[in-house]
Amino acid sequence: MSYEELLKIVISDIPINPQEKPFGITFIAPPGIGKTTVSKILSKKTGIYITANDKIRRIVEEYGIDPEKNHKLVEQLANDRTVYMLENKTNMIIDANMQFFWESAQNNFKNHNASLYFIKLVCEEAEIIRRIKEREKNFGKDPENYSRAPVELYYKYKEKLKNSTFPEELVFYTIDMNQSQEKIEMEIDKLVEKLTGEKNNEQD
Repeated sequence: MSYEELLKIVISDIPINPQEKPFGITFIAPPGIGKTTVSKILSKKTGIYITANDKIRRIVEEYGIDPEKNHKLVEQLANDRTVYMLENKTNMIIDANMQFFWESAQNNFKNHNASLYFIKLVCEEAEIIRRIKEREKNFGKDPENYSRAPVELYYKYKEKLKNSTFPEELVFYTIDMNQSQEKIEMEIDKLVEKLTGEKNNEQD
């Protein structure tokens, strides 16, 4: 299968909804912390489409391609998916960790006169590991949860953090994931309020 055919599949279910000035929401967050959970709640509250990098991994797997051995392919598909949405001026929630790709992501949005908001998720390590193990046991029960990140990937992520160049001043909002679901939803309400204020200011 050609790259063009794969990309066509990746973007096939994206609803195009042109905006005057589109924007994206993405995450600075380790594996297992709850990016997908926050993405779903945020999408429900705003109507913004979720585009998940783990979904791309599952798509390429269906065509016999190992995503773990083809990182560059997954990264290119994710990048071109974002560009496709930006070219069509469509808002997006990118369910992915941009800790190491923040610069290229930010440049994509700037090049298309769009804004990108980085949401930082924090949580105690023991709770992250518990969630990863719980997710491994339940994988496949939720068709919209595409992640298969094991505990080992979390530790690799921690090691890579030593080389991260992400500037903390780019964080638009921080959510403490140690809290109850109810309190997390309250934090997301505050995030939506702040986003709305930011977009209104840009239009003034």
